[in-house]
Amino acid sequence: MLPEVERFRKWLRRRSPHALTHVSYTSDLNLFFAWIDKPPSAITIRDVDAYAERCHQLGHAPTTIQRRLAALRSFYHFLDLDSDDAP
Repeated sequence: MLPEVERFRKWLRRRSPHALTHVSYTSDLNLFFAWIDKPPSAITIRDVDAYAERCHQLGHAPTTIQRRLAALRSFYHFLDLDSDDAP
């Protein structure tokens, strides 16, 4: 697991300790980064679009694809917040 994904997982768990969002989103992010094989800083919108298309081609339900995209959106929002906290 990428260190950024691990920090995100911990952040999600602190925000909603009784929800399982951190489990689903972490799994979704691990699948994405295993597929793309790039660091988070190198990801482009085209990469995300290609991933969504690949999920569609594999027959994933639209709700699954939307959750995976929501995980990515939340992850990058977290990274933006995290960078604001850095010195």
